Amino acid sequence: MEKPEEVEELYISTMGLKEFPEKIFLLKNLKKLDFSNNSLTKIPRQFSQLSQLEELRLQNNFLKNASFTFFKAKDFPHLKILDLSKNKITRIPKHIFQFNNLINLDLNKNSIKEISPEIALLKNLSLLILSDNLISKLPEEINQLKKLRVLDLHKNQLEFLPSLGRGVLHWINL
Repeated sequence: MEKPEEVEELYISTMGLKEFPEKIFLLKNLKKLDFSNNSLTKIPRQFSQLSQLEELRLQNNFLKNASFTFFKAKDFPHLKILDLSKNKITRIPKHIFQFNNLINLDLNKNSIKEISPEIALLKNLSLLILSDNLISKLPEEINQLKKLRVLDLHKNQLEFLPSLGRGVLHWINL
């Protein structure tokens, strides 16, 4: 890379990589990173150097809850789109609830059993995809997401559904 400061988008998909190549951390102006369909198991400490990220796609890796130890909201003030679908996540990592600017959050095809009431902290969320998980109930706090327009809950084990605000489009298989 001759001019790493000029790179704003990077797509490293379907390469079987188990970790981020060190050169990625030189891309200080990176806004979009797609590292989907690899074999990633953790997010390294250096990842915080990518502070300009607006969109991060990590779907279809091997990420678990503990993978997010170094993934903090204070390091990514511009992050709006986060795709963690098709991983090994059993609950939404608590750090995710601090990402105030998130608009889209995709967690489909994981093994999430319940949603923390802290979901209400994601005030700007407009799209929330939780399909193909093991969720049996949603917290009432989901109603505090006033900007939420799409809530995808199909293929879960829902026993109870709180009434959702007006204008929320949702897919549910009970």
